[in-house]
Amino acid sequence: MRVRGVPGEEARDLLYCVAANSVSYWRQDQWQKELPTVL
Repeated sequence: MRVRGVPGEEARDLLYCVAANSVSYWRQDQWQKELPTVL
């Protein structure tokens, strides 16, 4: 995968953004699954 501009900065920012979205989505999914058991 090629990244135009500054490879290091932009690639790192893109990966960080994707990773953050994936983690937040996973946590939300897990939270929704575990909520009924807590209640």
